[in-house]
Amino acid sequence: IAWNEEHLYIRFDIRDHRFALKLLDRFPENWWANDAMQMFFDTFGDGPMKAIRGITGFDGNDMSYDVMPTNETSAVVFRRHVPDHQLTGGVQGGLLGKMIEPGVACDYRFDAAKGTRTVELDFPARLLRPMRFEAGSAPGFAVKVIVSPGR
Repeated sequence: IAWNEEHLYIRFDIRDHRFALKLLDRFPENWWANDAMQMFFDTFGDGPMKAIRGITGFDGNDMSYDVMPTNETSAVVFRRHVPDHQLTGGVQGGLLGKMIEPGVACDYRFDAAKGTRTVELDFPARLLRPMRFEAGSAPGFAVKVIVSPGR
């Protein structure tokens, strides 16, 4: 992971010897059951303090993005959950959930010979709003790598 004030860069190298993809459903929100990844962002970094009070799970400032392959050399980035609309730009410019986000650059490669899946992502800071990319901010981040069933 690397970042500057305008971008968050993430690279994953995943050991995986078999590529699995079944796009039986035309709706991208249901493609997560393939070889996919889910990324969760606690944009305010308030998850640990809430957990101390017994509050867990998504809240109004959390978001998630999924990386879902469309073939062995490409994938889409799907924004599943978004923070409260006012935190992402308001009525005129807020982010919407449950949609493919073409603004995230995604380089996806599966290499059967090497047994790897490589994913490189470039998130413009605006697509992670209200997360801040500056000294002193401490957002939370988690990732779930999904390996298709039957392995």
